[in-house]
Amino acid sequence: MLVVALVPLLTACGTDRFSPKGWSGLALDGSKLYVGTASGRIVLLEAATGSEVWSYPARDQDPLGPFYAAPLLAQGSLVAATYSADSEGMVFAIPSDGGIQTWALSVGGAVVGEPTLAGETLLIGSSDGSMNAMERATGARLWRFETGGKVWSSATVADGVVFFGSLDHWVYAVRLRDGAPLWSFETGGGVFGAPLVLDGTVFVGSFDRNIYALDAETGVEQWRSPSDQWVWAGPVSDGESVYAATLGGTVYALDPATGGKQWTAEVSGPILAQPLVLEDSLAVATESGRFHVLRLESGIESWVFNVGDSVMANMVGSQGIVYMSSTDGSVTAVNALRGTSLWTSRDVGE
Repeated sequence: MLVVALVPLLTACGTDRFSPKGWSGLALDGSKLYVGTASGRIVLLEAATGSEVWSYPARDQDPLGPFYAAPLLAQGSLVAATYSADSEGMVFAIPSDGGIQTWALSVGGAVVGEPTLAGETLLIGSSDGSMNAMERATGARLWRFETGGKVWSSATVADGVVFFGSLDHWVYAVRLRDGAPLWSFETGGGVFGAPLVLDGTVFVGSFDRNIYALDAETGVEQWRSPSDQWVWAGPVSDGESVYAATLGGTVYALDPATGGKQWTAEVSGPILAQPLVLEDSLAVATESGRFHVLRLESGIESWVFNVGDSVMANMVGSQGIVYMSSTDGSVTAVNALRGTSLWTSRDVGE
């Protein structure tokens, strides 16, 4: 089981024994779907059919190494970051319609968390323990904030503040303009998922089996809600409730004001991919290779679909269509509202 396999990896918040395979998520831009692959390529697929349009690097060129962080669409560019257990992670930009690399920068360590764009500033965490800010257009470094552990968390930006977690057990808030520290909060375990900021409150899960609500201005704890297992995926919200998922295969709907559990649902396996809020449903994909659709008001399952292999990366969706990548190199599209499978592209990027 994945939880057992990750114990030596995460107990000491280290990755020295981790053999990377890649589980990159997706980026969606209308009819275009971008995915980073385990083989080390960025691939553009037609969202309607799953047909491949192009790959970067091209098939006759050497791949770049496995991707964990989903590519980011940023004003006509595609920003991607590589994972390498033996060398420094590389962040680079290419035109979103393919073409020549426009800039590249080493951030000092492997990248797992997805890049975040705030205005003209890119924010990328690194396994060397840093959160990095750089110019979107050029890749020039603006500032670097050091933590005591690997930063696998994506950043969340609200009101000029960057919020993120570290495997050193801390949640950080730093100023977007210059990276100056504002506050930090210690949990009892590593923090992997991106924080959720809602109405002046930061919601974050931890490997200490708690979901926390912190005051966004001060970092003071407002409440904590215990869970059954490590909380890997970042929480999400529909504006009424906060939804958190665990490596124990449990989904919780929480009252944002108190942390009280509104409902609890059990699904087919460990949840690493961040759940996705749809119209009146919550999409949840699992390490066991199943895709569940739960009703927002009750947690009751509407339907389940067998993807085939583990889904560990965040999903994307539009108008009820959800796209997800699996660790076997396939990408799948489903109509989550109707409960139908649309297409599966296999061996993407091979």
